[in-house]
Amino acid sequence: MGALLRPLQQTIVGEAKKPLLVLLGACGLVLLIACVNVASLMLVRSDSRRRELAVRASLGALRGRLIRQLLTEALTVSLAAGIVGLLIATWGTDILIQFIPNAVPRAAEVTVDARVVAFTLLIALGTGVLFGLWPAFRASNLRLSTLLAEGGRATTAGTGRQRARNALIVTEIALALIPLTGAGLLLRSLGHLLAIDPGFRAENVLTANYALPARAYAEDARIAQFGEQLAASAAALPAVQHAGVISPEPLGDNDAAGSFEIEGRPRPAGTEPIWTEMSAATPGYFPAAGIPLVRGRNFTESDRANTVKVALVSETFVRRFFGGQNPIGRRIVMGYDPGNPREIVGVVGNVRARALDAELEPQIYFPFAQQPLNSAAIFVRSSSPPNVLAETLRNTARQIDPQIPLYRLRTLDQAISASLARPRFTALLLVTFAVCALIIAAAGVYGVLSYIVTERKREIGIRLALGARPADILRLFVGHGTRLALLGITFGLAGALALGRTLSGLLFNTAPNDALTLAVVTSIVGIVAVLACYIPARRAARLDPVETLA
Repeated sequence: MGALLRPLQQTIVGEAKKPLLVLLGACGLVLLIACVNVASLMLVRSDSRRRELAVRASLGALRGRLIRQLLTEALTVSLAAGIVGLLIATWGTDILIQFIPNAVPRAAEVTVDARVVAFTLLIALGTGVLFGLWPAFRASNLRLSTLLAEGGRATTAGTGRQRARNALIVTEIALALIPLTGAGLLLRSLGHLLAIDPGFRAENVLTANYALPARAYAEDARIAQFGEQLAASAAALPAVQHAGVISPEPLGDNDAAGSFEIEGRPRPAGTEPIWTEMSAATPGYFPAAGIPLVRGRNFTESDRANTVKVALVSETFVRRFFGGQNPIGRRIVMGYDPGNPREIVGVVGNVRARALDAELEPQIYFPFAQQPLNSAAIFVRSSSPPNVLAETLRNTARQIDPQIPLYRLRTLDQAISASLARPRFTALLLVTFAVCALIIAAAGVYGVLSYIVTERKREIGIRLALGARPADILRLFVGHGTRLALLGITFGLAGALALGRTLSGLLFNTAPNDALTLAVVTSIVGIVAVLACYIPARRAARLDPVETLA
């Protein structure tokens, strides 16, 4: 006998930790983009307040006092946003929980408690400092004589301020590309999962589970009798084509595995035993689930506890342990029952028993009468919509034993959909974060360029008065924004490739540097960035030179 050991935390949490950390990282990126956005807007706003700050400084305000003033304004904005966000989260958490799949452990315990409130306020203070400190330092670095000499005239920002604005635009675009790439990779992976062949035909199949109490069903004969009688009674129902019992069910949470040896191939001393997945099934299970018989025969009613022990194996089993040769007639010896070798009588198609994104593993099937198990699932294939049979199937089980209820009645399509619930939910949230990031970045680019247009109105008027065409003005600003967008995309691709490697454990048949995903994502970011540049550029091209120079 062997044992499967794993930490209790892993048993409870499972594989949910990594997707949740990825989502936390995406949320942090959205917050960072928002900080960069606000920092760029505050930098632009501080440029328009240079004269006001110069007057304050000339009246005796020290640089530290000006920094505190600007930083206080930033903290006020961040704390107000944090409070609003906390109120929205309190209301939205209950709604979000309704969409969280059962595959995410302890989701029902998620709530806005004191720790969340403290975390939110801490983040609000941190972001206020993050997006307020740099603009405050730059705005407080004043040359009084120059600023006061400008009077009320609008002037174009200096080279240093222009570089700062450009750097913030490039940063926003680069950061927006990263979560969008992650969302694209997860969506592509989900598409591959939806297209994969699970090994069975899911249409018009109803499944249900049952669990027999050990006290009332202590003998193997009684356990086998209940399963076989339930399968036979279900098969006799109108419109039912096939019915069978399987334990454990495919795509369920199970660790049913056993060690074995092939008779005539003794395991070398000191080597680890070979383990494989194993299940017990009635003859009707395979046609009910649509699993094809590739070679040999299926189980029959004559495969009883007191007859020759037999087994069916999967194609992967044959390929791995027999090199694709015919295994019919060969015998396998199970580690937990070495005195009763099983003769292989047939080969069936592969089934992804654990999960759709798991590798195909070798499988062994035993007749249910020879390996009865207390917990099992029944599969019923019908010619009519399977949901119609749900209540009839419940009544059938009650007639056999009123104390044994059927639970988790669902179609096989629903079972497949449930197995994809966590990757689908993760992809949906990451797409949401990515779209938010893209919208925030686009708003930031638009806001900065709109201010630049306003700042350079007099220059634009002079250009138009000297013969420049509106198309030249449009080209000037769109070209400037496009160059910044290309630079941001270049930096963002480096971060996107790093994120792809982080997501590699969550991807199925999708490369972390998938060329199609990167091409689509960069195109989307580029188009959105150009549009954000085009709108203020178009407004600049329509300016009236007479009004501008008046």
